[in-house]
Amino acid sequence: MPIPEQYDIFDPNLRRLTYPELHMVLTTASDALEVHSFFRDNWESYVPNYLILRNHLVKLKEFGVGADRGDRDMKAQRDQVRARAELDILLIINYVVMRAIEKQDPSLLQNTGLPLKELKTARSSYRIAPTSVPVVLTAKHKKTRLGVESGTAILAGKHVKMGGPYHLQICKGHPASEESWCTPGGHYRECGNIILNNLESANEYFFRIRSDGPDGPGPWSQVVSLVIV
Repeated sequence: MPIPEQYDIFDPNLRRLTYPELHMVLTTASDALEVHSFFRDNWESYVPNYLILRNHLVKLKEFGVGADRGDRDMKAQRDQVRARAELDILLIINYVVMRAIEKQDPSLLQNTGLPLKELKTARSSYRIAPTSVPVVLTAKHKKTRLGVESGTAILAGKHVKMGGPYHLQICKGHPASEESWCTPGGHYRECGNIILNNLESANEYFFRIRSDGPDGPGPWSQVVSLVIV
C-alpha cells in the first residue's frame, strides 16, 4: 500500500550522500529526535534511537581519519558502519511515518532532522503553499584562504519558490525548551545564504528557520548545530 502523499516526505536514497552529508544527517536527526515534542516520549525500544545515531557518527569519524589516508582496514570498517547507519536511518523513517499515519497527524514528521526529498515546484499553475512545507537547513563554517573565519556560521536553506520571508532562531547550547531560542535579527527575504557573525567561539550553536509570510508561519525546519571556531 503506497504511503499517502502528505506523509511521503523523506528521502530513502542515502547512498548518494557524501560522508560529510551523512555526518550532517546523523547529527541533525539525533539532535532533533532527542527533543522532539512527540517522539522524545514515544519511542519503542526495538527502534534505533538518537543515541545509536550518535554512536554511528563517532565511529564514522574515527574510522574516517584512517580511511581518508588510504588505510584499507579502516575503510572497510567505515563502510560497515555506514551500511548499519543507513539501515538504522531507514528503520527510523519507517517508524516515524508509521506513527504519524497511526495518529493521522503529518505534522509529527516535522522537526525530525531526517533527510527530506528535494522540493520541486510544479510545472502547472499549482504552487505548494510555503506554510505547509519545512525548510531544509544546513550549517557550515565560513572558509577563507587562511582556514575558517572565527565567530561565523553560514546557513543554507532549501524551500519552495516564493516562500519567504523567513524567521530564523538560534540557541547557544542545546535547547532545553522553547524559551532557549532567540531571534538574532529581523526577517530574511531569502534563506539560501544567511551569514551570522559575532558568534562566540568554542560554543555549539543550534539553528532553525521557518517561512513567515502573509499566509502565516510555516513549520520549523529540522534543528541543525555547529561548533563555532
